[in-house]
Amino acid sequence: MSSFSMASKGHNQLLDYLKIKLLNSPEWVISICVFLIYWIVNKPYTGPTVLNDEIGYLVNAALISGHIIDGANSYHAGYSFFLAPLFLIFSEPSQIWQAVMVLNAFIWALSFFMLARILKALVPEYKKEKLLVALLISAIYPAWITMSGYVFATTAFVFVFLLAILALLFWQPEKSWTIVPHSFLAGYLYWIHPIGLAVCIASVVVVGAASLRERRYLPAILNIL
Repeated sequence: MSSFSMASKGHNQLLDYLKIKLLNSPEWVISICVFLIYWIVNKPYTGPTVLNDEIGYLVNAALISGHIIDGANSYHAGYSFFLAPLFLIFSEPSQIWQAVMVLNAFIWALSFFMLARILKALVPEYKKEKLLVALLISAIYPAWITMSGYVFATTAFVFVFLLAILALLFWQPEKSWTIVPHSFLAGYLYWIHPIGLAVCIASVVVVGAASLRERRYLPAILNIL
């Protein structure tokens, strides 16, 4: 009986701990809900519907994972690197497709978690309730849940873009090397989609201006490289 009581007490303590963590970190709640809802909504779809884009990214992923592909396409392979491991794990097209739906939902969940971190860093004076409302409004934007059901680069682009912003917030001009994660992620956006070039240009301008202001030029040079 004592062992049962101790186990029950430990279980209750774990539940209380999780409740406190979830209440104090609403981004976890939003991220979990995003994953489940985005996945469940798109789970019924059984394959690509917009052939040009979706087949383009899937073919790149198959090629990266070692499959022999008789053909080539002009789609950038940045998103395909996210998909490639699925071709190594699964063999049936239907399994790969459902795995893509799960992966997309997971990536969106991570994106909203990072958005919460960015908001906390930019507006630390905001209350948790405002943060929660901001995340909810962003999460219910119809385009995001729709994109989660397609093999479109948008899913990876939003994720890497937010990661690049978060990395930029951790940049310390006096430590030149700390700009490298942001620089790599900004450059990787172009690998995902050509529109990433606009982010690269914005990154060069912002980091360059900050480097001039701080009179530390090595971060700007590293960023461009």
